[in-house]
Amino acid sequence: MHPLNLDGTSDFNQAMIPLVVDRNLAAVASTEVSINTKIFDGSTLIGPGDGSIAIDPADPTTYNSSQTLSLFDDAGEPYTVTVFYQKIAEGAAQDDYRVAMYTDVTEAPTNTFNVSFDANGAAIAAIPDQVIAAFARVYGRTEDLTISFDLQTHTKPFEIIDQTIDGSPEEISKYKHRRRWDCYGNLF
Repeated sequence: MHPLNLDGTSDFNQAMIPLVVDRNLAAVASTEVSINTKIFDGSTLIGPGDGSIAIDPADPTTYNSSQTLSLFDDAGEPYTVTVFYQKIAEGAAQDDYRVAMYTDVTEAPTNTFNVSFDANGAAIAAIPDQVIAAFARVYGRTEDLTISFDLQTHTKPFEIIDQTIDGSPEEISKYKHRRRWDCYGNLF
């Protein structure tokens, strides 16, 4: 690329200099997740309608839908949190769902809560943020992970409207690119 003068202009008669883009970044642990999901209100009721059937990640007949979040620990190492949705009761005025989160599909859920939806598909009560406590010994996380939910039901299939996750691995790329372009934008 051609170097810039102090006034922001460039003289194309000057020798070109290499453009170096540093691709190494410090790891950033995932600490906040925001999920906006629509759950299919026509989902099959799991069990007799009393919430007695436990969610088993290995058995898809125990939940209606799921979504997996790719997250990073303090060292930038990836891990996952999978959110399972299970319809536990249904009625003309209200449907109830259980939501369970499993870290790297552990044997027991890290967090579980129930949510009820009115006939219009809106959550009847506010859904509190879910905090998965730091667990550095296994996952290398020294900070809590907070997951906030915005859930609704609707007549269409399960749909993730928006999902925001912070955090990043330590290195985006192990390669440093040195490229040169001529005055016409051609790479050489």
